[in-house]
Amino acid sequence: MSVESAYSASAEFYELVAARQAESSGPALRVALAGVDPAAGPVLEIGAGTGRITEVIAAALPTAEIVAAEPAPEMRAVLTSRAYADPALRDRVTVVPDSAQEIAAAGGPPICAAVVFGVAGHLDEPERVALWRRSPRGCPRARRSRWS
Repeated sequence: MSVESAYSASAEFYELVAARQAESSGPALRVALAGVDPAAGPVLEIGAGTGRITEVIAAALPTAEIVAAEPAPEMRAVLTSRAYADPALRDRVTVVPDSAQEIAAAGGPPICAAVVFGVAGHLDEPERVALWRRSPRGCPRARRSRWS
């Protein structure tokens, strides 16, 4: 089953738990993002779902550009609507249809942070390493330990 189709049956119910996840995980995410320099590149959110965590990232880093990747069309539709409806997000969030594997394999420009909530298990070690190599060298080692 592809990531794109994995959420087809459950997408309509996802939002019911997503708000609770953002509420419970948001404080820890804000702490993890403290000290991140948005000038180093965008925040890359992999598996952005319906955008609840995207909102947390935007609030924690008010000047950051955010690339929100979500391969499931049903989830991406809600994410796109959420980003467009909020003037604080509209000009800062770019929604892309890429999966975690596509992002890791493609490489790309430097990022200031990668946020991977609920999808880390979709990345094997070489994919995690490839993603990590896109982050700025100045990141504190404590934040890198899970990726290196």
